[in-house]
Amino acid sequence: MQTTPAFERTYSAFIYQGYVPWLINRFKHQHALTIGQQLSEHLLAVLPQTNVFDLIVPVPLHWSGLVQRGFNQAEVIARPLAHHLKLPVDHCLKKTAFRRHQQTLNRAQRQRAVRNSYAITRDVRHRHILLVDDVMTTGATVGAIAQLLRDAGANRVDIACLARTPKT
Repeated sequence: MQTTPAFERTYSAFIYQGYVPWLINRFKHQHALTIGQQLSEHLLAVLPQTNVFDLIVPVPLHWSGLVQRGFNQAEVIARPLAHHLKLPVDHCLKKTAFRRHQQTLNRAQRQRAVRNSYAITRDVRHRHILLVDDVMTTGATVGAIAQLLRDAGANRVDIACLARTPKT
């Protein structure tokens, strides 16, 4: 059964194919932060140039994942966006449960894995939020977070990601 997502719009710079997976993998797993920053500049090109958002919120990592990786890739992407749009990067979300990487999971498994995995740490009522992540595959993670933000009173949630997987 298909349900309407809690987010309104998705902005994506690339389709996750060709050289893009290699670049994102290098950025995330080989600490090539400059690649992430450069890719985020391509994301700026597809965002509205007028300031319609109130907050830029990176998808958080669980503290253990942050320790293991050493950085949050969504925050690396969000920082240039925030600088250009003159908005704060807001850490109003916390990942409360450690889950294995979702790359090997199907849609239903991803949706179960993200359920109850995030919490809001401060007031987001009446805000238009740009939620930032690296890759959007099924939309399970951003969908669950967007629903959480909407349930907490956010007016609108849009998604910004470096790449989306091709539609099949």
